Amino acid sequence: MDELLSYDQSLFKVINHGWSNSFFDWLMPWLRNSNLWYPLYLLLLLLVTINFKRPAGGGF
Repeated sequence: MDELLSYDQSLFKVINHGWSNSFFDWLMPWLRNSNLWYPLYLLLLLLVTINFKRPAGGGF
């Protein structure tokens, strides 16, 4: 079990300290902004409403 924990910790360090991408370092904080996604949510809600209307007879 200690060997697995050691492997996990070393993999964590390699990923978080060794790998970097300047484009995604710039992009990801911008994409995390929740206000950016409101138009997409509105569009998806509109598409679902238009394409999946309930039948005229009612019911579920």
